[in-house]
Amino acid sequence: MSLDNLSRTAYTDDHEAFRATVRQFLEKEVAPNQAKWAEDGIVPKDLWPKAGELGLLCPTVPEEYGGLGLDFGYNAIVDEESAYYGRVTTGFSLQSDIVTNYIVRYGSEEQKKHWLPKMVSGEVVTAIAMTEPGTGSDLQGMRTTATGEREGYDIMAYSESEVRRIAHVAFRAAQGRRKRLCSVDKANVLETSQLWRDVVIEVAADYPDVELSHMYVDNAAMQLVRNPGQFDVVVTGNLFGDILSDQASMCVGSIGLLASASLSEGRQGLYEPIHGSAPDIAGKGIANPLAMILSLAMLLRHSGGDEASAARIESAVAKILADGCRGADLGGSMGTAALGDAVVAALNG
Repeated sequence: MSLDNLSRTAYTDDHEAFRATVRQFLEKEVAPNQAKWAEDGIVPKDLWPKAGELGLLCPTVPEEYGGLGLDFGYNAIVDEESAYYGRVTTGFSLQSDIVTNYIVRYGSEEQKKHWLPKMVSGEVVTAIAMTEPGTGSDLQGMRTTATGEREGYDIMAYSESEVRRIAHVAFRAAQGRRKRLCSVDKANVLETSQLWRDVVIEVAADYPDVELSHMYVDNAAMQLVRNPGQFDVVVTGNLFGDILSDQASMCVGSIGLLASASLSEGRQGLYEPIHGSAPDIAGKGIANPLAMILSLAMLLRHSGGDEASAARIESAVAKILADGCRGADLGGSMGTAALGDAVVAALNG
């Protein structure tokens, strides 16, 4: 039984007049060319402007953006009639039914004015692309669920090359110290961490003189408090590292004692204390300068290749602390200048 013999109450006379136009277009433009399109594996782009001239593309687009402002029934007619032609057909539905509605609903005014008229006329052919996690707008954001509840999300993503680069830096750092490297992750829960662990193990083959161990981040946080001396070099991702570095600063008594380095693959790096600029104590002469001085030692070691000078600065800092020199952050009374002078004296002593 043909659908033509059924009562189609969803469609008006205007709909049926539109259907006649669609059928005529498909019979003329699609039917004779299907075999060639199947062989070529593509529908020619010039089909789209022809459909646009007849108003067959994106009929629901509002008139102010070049459309006809019709109801979705017109889209359904194009889809229904195209379906009679089987697998090789126009593909108009993706543009008319899906992409159009995204732009109409979520696009800016500028985007609507730029794209919709071209989509209606067939000047442009659109599609939908999905980005991989971490490469596009799906990295982080805020969205509203179907129940109207706000939901924030973040995606942790590391590529193999990123982990490999970081691991090489860590292993080289361990070679210059006690030759022990602990990789911190959460491989029992996170796929990102499993990749991290796998790649670190692969890189370890290039450094047989370095002892590699692995530790879950929650255990590492506990071990930093319980026995910080067990660690030599720790390598971990940005999130875990941000947390553990602040915790480590309190294991030594003050965040004002910890230096940091952001290293590139070569000798370049950015060296600074791990703490912020502390504008609330600016100009008071009470900031602890030791982290900045120790950052200089890291610069000499990693960018300058001068291990002797780096060790000399670190020994001077260790000496004044052993002698009881303390700033306000460690319960002492020495100011910024006095602590700096003490380090200079130890270097010259």
